[in-house]
Amino acid sequence: MGSVSIRVFIFAFLSQAVVALAAAEELAGSEWQPTRIGTSLTLQETKMFIQFKGDGNFGGHGGCNRISGQYKTVGNKLTIGPIASTRMACDVGVMNLETKFLLALEKVKIFDRNKFKLILSDEEGNLLAEFLQTDRD
Repeated sequence: MGSVSIRVFIFAFLSQAVVALAAAEELAGSEWQPTRIGTSLTLQETKMFIQFKGDGNFGGHGGCNRISGQYKTVGNKLTIGPIASTRMACDVGVMNLETKFLLALEKVKIFDRNKFKLILSDEEGNLLAEFLQTDRD
């Protein structure tokens, strides 16, 4: 391998490392409201949101119950859980959507953030949920 090839390899490796680090930081300190959970659209009026804190914890609201737990990012990989939740009862429709929301969060393996839009997918790349950022300036 010539010196030019080595430089190109080192540059490519460092570029990927910088992108992975940037992706890991992309969620910390941000808040998101789901617009779609699986095939279900959510209404803007719902109380549902998730807030990724800088310390690896998250908080939020499932529409009926408060939620909290831990998350971890490595590049564009994301794991969430275990998820803690209060146990209030609500309208059946709200409860069903909240259950879908929590299941989607538990299944997520990949995230893709494009400015103010967040897409969560499972390991195979199947869409689990879409979000819009609510704390943007």
